[in-house]
Amino acid sequence: MFRTTPFNCLRVARDIQNRDSTRFLLRALVLAVAFLPFSLQAGEQKLVKISTQKKDDKTEFFVENLQSADVTVTLELDVKNFNSDQGLPYTATIPAKAKVNVFNLSPANPQLDSSWSTRTTPRGGT
Repeated sequence: MFRTTPFNCLRVARDIQNRDSTRFLLRALVLAVAFLPFSLQAGEQKLVKISTQKKDDKTEFFVENLQSADVTVTLELDVKNFNSDQGLPYTATIPAKAKVNVFNLSPANPQLDSSWSTRTTPRGGT
């Protein structure tokens, strides 16, 4: 037969408490891992926004400073069959909250395929 003593009740209560603590810690760990990417993304802050606009035969490049302070930005481009009206890579300091046309690309030979890709390096301050 099963006989209970006050010590068995304490042991059972302690075992239940340990299982509850383990479940709580496991749930907390799962939630922390689930929300980690969101908290990292929320902490990141964009300094600039790069955009392009096609106008006639040229592609205009714009840098918009999203900050309340000047931002220095460097744009590195790999171009195929394009000419730039500015030297590349291009570095400029963009005033706070401003959107600036920084340079334009035009096809070197309109009969050939053209392509470009860019890498941007923004730095806060001047």
